[in-house]
Amino acid sequence: MSRWLERFRPTRVIAAACGINALAFGLFAVLAHAPGWAVPAGLFLGMLLYTLAETAATPFSEELSVSLAPEQLRGRYLAVHQLSWTFGQTVAPGLLTLMLAGGPSRPWLFLIGLSLAAVPALLLLERLTAARPVAAELAAAA
Repeated sequence: MSRWLERFRPTRVIAAACGINALAFGLFAVLAHAPGWAVPAGLFLGMLLYTLAETAATPFSEELSVSLAPEQLRGRYLAVHQLSWTFGQTVAPGLLTLMLAGGPSRPWLFLIGLSLAAVPALLLLERLTAARPVAAELAAAA
């Protein structure tokens, strides 16, 4: 999948994956109120969408964190990138459990909001860094 998507900008791939994640989370939210016969098919489709989004976004998010880093600060950028994942993995269980206590759809609605908020943030990042040559392009030119 990475090879097929490499012709697109990393920010666009990640933004599209966020949109697909929002669809998956929306499906999971609806399944809380769906008839029993629809749940297995909905879960399968939701997991398929979620897996597609994760498979598309993960290599590009790592590439983006590397390409935006000045060479002398690359280790710090990668550390912050990894720390963001660690922070999410640490906070998510408690936060989502707290939301789940308010209703079965609440965690999914929160995740939809986060996913959709990431799209304009990524497009803004793209605009802010468009004038800057990326480290990978500099390396290829050398």
